[in-house]
Formats: sequence, C-alpha cells, structure tokens
Amino acid sequence: METYLDIIVENIMTEAGFKHMPHGWNRGSVKKFGKTIAKGHGDAESKGFFERCVARMRGKVKNPEGFCASVKDEASGSTYWRGKGKTPQKAARMVAKHQNV
Repeated sequence: METYLDIIVENIMTEAGFKHMPHGWNRGSVKKFGKTIAKGHGDAESKGFFERCVARMRGKVKNPEGFCASVKDEASGSTYWRGKGKTPQKAARMVAKHQNV
C-alpha cells in the first residue's frame, strides 16, 4: 500500500536531484536532512552517506535508493559522485568540476 510519503517522493524525484523540493525544503534543509541521516558520520556529501540513508529509509519510502540519490545530488549540486569504484577524492574532484543539478 502506497503511503502519503511514497506519493510525495515519487512526484519530486528525477534522475538528478528533485523536480521540486519537498514542501518547505530548500538546499539548506536538504543538507540538514543529510546531517540527520548521517549522524556522527558527516553529511550528505560524505563517504558512506548513500548506504546509511538507504538503510534508514528502507520501509519508509518505496524507492529509498532513488530518494537518497536525489538528496545527495541536491546536497552536492552534482550527480558525478555516483559510480562504484570511485575514490572519495576522485568523486569530490568530479563533483567540483561538474555542477549539474
């Protein structure tokens, strides 16, 4: 059964970030949400955020991977952090070079 949160999340996610921020959110509140999810491990731009976010959001939204990717995209301003096998340094360099969200 779809929850209200599922419906909202499906309507705001895109392949890169959010089409529209969730009601009442802005770039700052996305970063604050990232810090809340990452608790003690940095923020939405830190290594391991995506995995922690997916684990925390599983069962709360229908597509936790898509939701967490959108949060990280918005927080970093880029989709270039994505991809297995990238070192954190390489991902950071690519994000700095390619702001596409």
